[in-house]
Amino acid sequence: MAELRPKIVKLAKMVGGIAGARNKIDENAPEYYSLNAVVTDEMADVALAIGLRQPRTLESIVGKCGKSQKETRELLAKLAETGVCKVWADKEDGKDRYFVNIFAPGMLEMMVNNREQLAAHPEIGKAFEEYTRRRLAPMAALFPEGLAMMRVVPIESAIKDIPGVE
Repeated sequence: MAELRPKIVKLAKMVGGIAGARNKIDENAPEYYSLNAVVTDEMADVALAIGLRQPRTLESIVGKCGKSQKETRELLAKLAETGVCKVWADKEDGKDRYFVNIFAPGMLEMMVNNREQLAAHPEIGKAFEEYTRRRLAPMAALFPEGLAMMRVVPIESAIKDIPGVE
């Protein structure tokens, strides 16, 4: 058994939300092994500085993580590429905002959407299946109908009145 990486454990707990707080994070936890495959300790420092569901500017993150602006920008680019964080330009001030979402639904879908990464790290795909079965399925009964973590979008009825769409 390999030694657990404390920063990855902390990140897994943060993004795990309620499930992360309630479940043991070890090398067999899907949150841990998927993040462990693609996140360095330096990347974890930056993701932890962003915090959970807190849109932050580069300057704000630099102040929290203690790394240089250049290094932080490079690590943020890697985090965005792996799907661990999202980035967008704010409509009002034009500054980039960085955001770490909960593991699922959220981050894990972005990690799976990176096809090259998924091919190189099939454990991410395994984590997707395992997380939904082990973590989300037991919680599904706690949510009112229509507000579950994942749901079907009725595309056919939503597009039936759009001209030219069949």
